Amino acid sequence: MLAPLLPIKKSVRYSLRSMPSQPSSNILVIESDPEGRSFLRSTLSASEYLLAETITATAGLKQIEALCPDALLLDPELPDMDGLDVIRQIRLLNYLFPIIVLSDKARELDKVTALDAGADDFIEKPFRVGELLARLRAALRRVAPLAERNDEPVFRKAGLFVNFASREVRVEGNAVHLTPKEFKLLRMFTRYPNRILTHTTLIREIWGAEGNGNDVRSLRVYVGQLRRKLAGGSESWVSLQTKAGIGYQFQTD
Repeated sequence: MLAPLLPIKKSVRYSLRSMPSQPSSNILVIESDPEGRSFLRSTLSASEYLLAETITATAGLKQIEALCPDALLLDPELPDMDGLDVIRQIRLLNYLFPIIVLSDKARELDKVTALDAGADDFIEKPFRVGELLARLRAALRRVAPLAERNDEPVFRKAGLFVNFASREVRVEGNAVHLTPKEFKLLRMFTRYPNRILTHTTLIREIWGAEGNGNDVRSLRVYVGQLRRKLAGGSESWVSLQTKAGIGYQFQTD
């Protein structure tokens, strides 16, 4: 039997089946339609997600700062701000969690514009429960720490082996010694493959609150040192791309 469709401005009762999820994941919903919020609240709660919800973009951005959610479900038609501007602002603040747009606009241009703004996925209303939860799980898997993805705290790729628990790093079987800051960089690149990590994001991770724009030069030095240490036959690190004026991207696809 097909799962129910999300209504648009209609009152409908739903029978939800519990589906596999990531119980520890915090999901923020920014949705102006009360029917839509009620549906998402029931759906996500039934799948054991932790939920926060707001009606406006302003309240949503405050929730992001306080909650630091694992994913965002966003209605682009908000009373106080265009949804695309919300996405752009989130990405300018260097938040990396996935953003899934839920929209009743089916035009290809709307989808492309949302994805170009920084959204990870676009789901057209009305949609089925199974589709929403499947896409949410997929989005969370793409940004999950490697220990959660593989059920073991290791990374293996093209001759590179990293054990995050023991901090062991090997290239083609040969042990490599990394400084604490180099290891933090390595962890970030392997945790978020194929995503552009900005200078600001990496500086915040490596230096914390004391980091500032002047550390970009130091960041380049550490990235250069990391590349040299991992250059011994590890083909994957040829794909650690510099994005001029922006940051770095570890390409694995």
